[in-house]
Amino acid sequence: MTQYTEKQIQDTLEIIESSIANCEKVRLKLKEGTSPFSLNTNRIKALYISKAILTNPDNVVLKEDLEKATVQIASIKRKCVTGINNAKKESATYTRFSKLIEATSVILEYLQTAIETYRPKVDHTSDLKNKV
Repeated sequence: MTQYTEKQIQDTLEIIESSIANCEKVRLKLKEGTSPFSLNTNRIKALYISKAILTNPDNVVLKEDLEKATVQIASIKRKCVTGINNAKKESATYTRFSKLIEATSVILEYLQTAIETYRPKVDHTSDLKNKV
């Protein structure tokens, strides 16, 4: 995995926090049970998982959740790449997409590493019960 500076990680965490806040604001306007509501919910969950992995790579997150988060973050990145291609350089939109693309690249690398190094949590209590 690429070594990122503390500033890069901090910048990524700030973007995650901002994205979570924006998604939660939008969520209030969406109708529960609709496709946009589900997409927004999945994105929020992916962003929280990303934050957890960036702040502590040893966090115990289910592999399935890591994989789902990867799909959502990759989707955000693709939308930003499309958006940046339609934005004027030097515009606020271009800058915002650029920062999001950088952040999602960092997040995706951390998520991929977490998936590759995933070790399921072992429950030894069932072994003890069988011996008693």
